[in-house]
Amino acid sequence: MRIDLSRSGGRRRLDLEAGALRPFVLPDDDGVTRVALVPAVAMLLAGDDVRIHVRVGAGCRLRIVEPAGTVAYAMRGGSAARSIVAEVGPDATLVWEAQPLVVADGARVALDAVVDVAAGGRALLREPLLFGRSGEVGGDVVTRCRARVADRPALVEELDLSRPARASPIVLGGRRCMDTMTALGWRLPGTGPSVLQLHGEGSVRRVLAGDLPQSPLPAAFAAASERLLARQIKLQ
Repeated sequence: MRIDLSRSGGRRRLDLEAGALRPFVLPDDDGVTRVALVPAVAMLLAGDDVRIHVRVGAGCRLRIVEPAGTVAYAMRGGSAARSIVAEVGPDATLVWEAQPLVVADGARVALDAVVDVAAGGRALLREPLLFGRSGEVGGDVVTRCRARVADRPALVEELDLSRPARASPIVLGGRRCMDTMTALGWRLPGTGPSVLQLHGEGSVRRVLAGDLPQSPLPAAFAAASERLLARQIKLQ
């Protein structure tokens, strides 16, 4: 699946290509292009390899909306993968709030993300993971994220979220939910154990909770995205 937003001669151009997810154009919000991602098939199943490529051209603003969450189903010894490549151009903005990925018992999933933000660009991303449906422990996940800002490495992270690893008190400590919000090209406010200020321009805020409703990140993301899309965020 591909989303390519660009600007030429003062006009925006939006190119969309469907895959396992279908992109649908929503009405603009004060000049912000909005695209909804809707699954075209049941996912994630064993053997799935979902690939998403997003490009936001110079000076453009894009908000990606997900109407519903995703379930990674039992895979009977198989596995699935989802990879995201996002490119944010100069003075461009990408806001993407993913809905929860629910990892059912027996699921094995690899989640990869590569984000490249040009000088003056900004990105705000959220990824909530929920391990197990009602009465389940949940399957195994490995997440990898590589991010660059202004051609310099900003974040390289790999997390083993398999069942044995999640039981460790230094990983999830038995909690079901891991909710992550990442800012690139600018910084989230605040300090403390839940906020990591990157060496470059960026921040990661991560919350571990017993269940998704206990996470404060939906409200924090809504406030940050409103300011960012209104261009009230000053680069640091």
